[in-house]
Amino acid sequence: MRGVTEPAKQAATPQHYLIMAVSLALAALHTVLFVAEVRRGGNAVALFAFGVAMITDVAALLTLLFTRSLRATGYVLVLGLSAEVVLSGIAGGGLRSASMPIIAAIPLLATFVGGRVAGVTCAAALAGYATLLYAFDDILMRTGTLPASESLGATAFGLIVTLVLVGALAYALQGESASAQEELERSERRFRLLGQHTADVVFVHDAEGVILDVNDRAVEGLGIGRAALVLGGVQSFERGPNYLAALRGMEDRRVLALERTYRRPDGSEFPVDVRVSRFDGEGRKLFLASARDVSGRHDAEIALRMAKEEAERANKAKSRFLANLSHEMRTPLNTIIGFARVLHRGTFGPLAAQQERFVGNILEAGEHMLTLVNNLLDYRRLEEGHSSVELEPLAVQQALGEALTLVRGIVDERRHSLHTTLPEDLPRVIADRQALVRILTNLLTNACKYTDDHGTITVSATSDDDTVTVAVSDTGIGIAPSDHERVFNYFEQVNNRLAKRSAGSGVGLALSRQLARRLGGDIRVESQLGHGSTFRLTLGRADPPMMVSGPSRRVSQVVTP
Repeated sequence: MRGVTEPAKQAATPQHYLIMAVSLALAALHTVLFVAEVRRGGNAVALFAFGVAMITDVAALLTLLFTRSLRATGYVLVLGLSAEVVLSGIAGGGLRSASMPIIAAIPLLATFVGGRVAGVTCAAALAGYATLLYAFDDILMRTGTLPASESLGATAFGLIVTLVLVGALAYALQGESASAQEELERSERRFRLLGQHTADVVFVHDAEGVILDVNDRAVEGLGIGRAALVLGGVQSFERGPNYLAALRGMEDRRVLALERTYRRPDGSEFPVDVRVSRFDGEGRKLFLASARDVSGRHDAEIALRMAKEEAERANKAKSRFLANLSHEMRTPLNTIIGFARVLHRGTFGPLAAQQERFVGNILEAGEHMLTLVNNLLDYRRLEEGHSSVELEPLAVQQALGEALTLVRGIVDERRHSLHTTLPEDLPRVIADRQALVRILTNLLTNACKYTDDHGTITVSATSDDDTVTVAVSDTGIGIAPSDHERVFNYFEQVNNRLAKRSAGSGVGLALSRQLARRLGGDIRVESQLGHGSTFRLTLGRADPPMMVSGPSRRVSQVVTP
């Protein structure tokens, strides 16, 4: 067992307050005993014993207050109590001395402050002294004091006991000091070993920037010799805003994280992440700084930022290209579609059957291209945030009628059967008219393109207290569940046997979902491969729900070419 190990001065702990209370109690006890001995005319040795005890009690209290060292305070108390026991036993009373009950506490206190050797030595010495007093107990009982020869022997033995105690404590103190020194040296070696083998630059400096110590990595990483670093301080490699100013007012044991730039003697600079902690040492504030070179991460961040900027420039260039191309294509397309309609109506005379079929093909292809161009323009406006919507209450039936007119050509071409089944009292929705027509047109066009000829397309609608849902169903080839989200990506088509035939752009569904979300709604798909698809458009309702007593009537329409 070793004694207590502590720094020279530390913060007060419950043990400090306990020892302080014991010292005060002993001082009070010895004062009372001293006064009592004076009143009854006690001998000089007893008075001297209690006086020494009072002085050591006060000395122990002052030692604790000024050094806060439990070990030093314990040494003072052990010596004082030992002297008191020896002197009071010699003065008279032997084992019946008033101070004798505290004899058992001395070895325990010595063990606490000096370790096992000091405790055993104290116990042995005091046990021998107690044995001697017991031997003279008969004489003391008859005369109340020892004869001169016996008193001289007891005094000599008491002095020997005291010297033994002092020697034991000195030996224990020397052993503790040596052990503490060895432990300190081992700790310093471990710390230096850790500092030398870390990949970070580590250095200790004071509040003025004077460097006290650095590790080998600092010398290698900064390219500055150890002596030059110590002489030049942190200013020899620090760059940027004042580093020392950032440390002012820093609390003890707090860790501060900083991003700094260091410069080597050749002028090259590199970024570092610095962790600084403050501590008190050598009577002043010191700082331990650990800096890590983050050049690789910094370069990666720069490369990432440049790549992002390049991607943004490319995306803007793509958007400008699409916009310019779409504008350039729309003018001739409108001209082609206009003349094709004039010819198809027979404005300048009837056409032969073959001519009428060819003109119809031109008209259909032109309208398809115009739809594609309009979708691309809408996509660009939405992507750049230039598209605005005007929300108002709208009747779904009216918007659906406009959409059916726009898709009638492809319905007739594919010879699909188109069914619309809407409740007569279907609530209005909150939407933008052009956006709603565009969404319905895209959903119907998509259903026509991905359904084999002579297929069936159904439009239905339902409502609840908050929303209105319009469903567009078809009997087409369907979509695998793994592709349900892919169909809403721009410029992406699910790979199937109708995708190439439809000549789609991969814009319609993505644009429709984005428009629906701009209107506060959404589009979902329900489909299985080979079993058709159902796209559900959900929008907020404009009319409050009304209580009705009977089922709502539905208006059905079937369009068959």
